[in-house]
Amino acid sequence: MLEFLQSLPSWALNAMAMAVGIILAVGIGLLFGRWLRKMSAKLPPRE
Repeated sequence: MLEFLQSLPSWALNAMAMAVGIILAVGIGLLFGRWLRKMSAKLPPRE
């Protein structure tokens, strides 16, 4: 697997790294949004 990755051109590695980064960012963002909504539901409503 590592040899295969090393044989890829650098733009392919960059594209893969970007894709993984975007997926991670979206996943963390969704989790954070859910957590924020849970927290705001526990807080008393503001006037």
